[in-house]
Amino acid sequence: AIVAEVLGVDLERVHVQRVDSDVSPIDIGSYSSRVTFMMGNAARRAAEDLKAQLLRAASHRTGHPVEQLEVAYERIQVRHRPEVGVTFMEALHAAMERAGALTATGAYSSPPMGGSFKGARAGTAPAYSFGAYVAEVAVDPETGLYRAEKMWAAFDCGRPLNRLAVEGQVEGSIHMALGQVMGESMNYRGARLLNPSLLEYKIPAPAQMPEIEVLLVGDDDPEGPFGAKEAGEGPLIAALPAMGNAIYDAVGVRCYELPITPDRIVRGIEDRRKEGRAWKGA
Repeated sequence: AIVAEVLGVDLERVHVQRVDSDVSPIDIGSYSSRVTFMMGNAARRAAEDLKAQLLRAASHRTGHPVEQLEVAYERIQVRHRPEVGVTFMEALHAAMERAGALTATGAYSSPPMGGSFKGARAGTAPAYSFGAYVAEVAVDPETGLYRAEKMWAAFDCGRPLNRLAVEGQVEGSIHMALGQVMGESMNYRGARLLNPSLLEYKIPAPAQMPEIEVLLVGDDDPEGPFGAKEAGEGPLIAALPAMGNAIYDAVGVRCYELPITPDRIVRGIEDRRKEGRAWKGA
């Protein structure tokens, strides 16, 4: 999407090719929610390089200087005379006639942050996402069973480059968070793992998912590609305390470890009664 936006072409023209790690430039990996920000900036710079080559070719074809040209949809045209211009393919062919196959590269390194001492940059980032979530739960104080009824998720990822994908990422992150809250755990007896497969590792079923309302908020980030930040791991975090606080608000039991299982809720309610503190909803 970033490359297509820079070049003014249809998204179907852009293809991501598989590469061989033996011959491709080194990269430290796809993690830490860095792909949109780091690779997006690099892809934009490569596209800007290619765009400059096409503008020069279009300049020769139209007789107008590069400074007067602009990219439109599948077209390069004169800014003050949009009827004068060439198609994207005409500009591409003209550029290839002069230089052969066109190649462009782009790289991005985040600006210097932190101090000058060793390790000063650890944990720093050029941009941070933010989230504010509200959870509504229903809790049975007799059994400790509970259910997430609805989740409101306000998330700041800068400009969402693909709104549908970002909303899906937020919903998927909430599913992961509910798994951590409701049942995911690795249970050991001594050194033996008692639940070694996904049959015993409890993740939420589709029927256990709440209604989710995603609100994408925030402003464009000045360092991100077209103002984008991240929507990778960030959307998961706020859902965890939102669920814990909702359960506390319902039955007055504060849990300090995950998962929050029904037996822990019942035990917390019993402890409150022993201390002479009635259940909050009584």
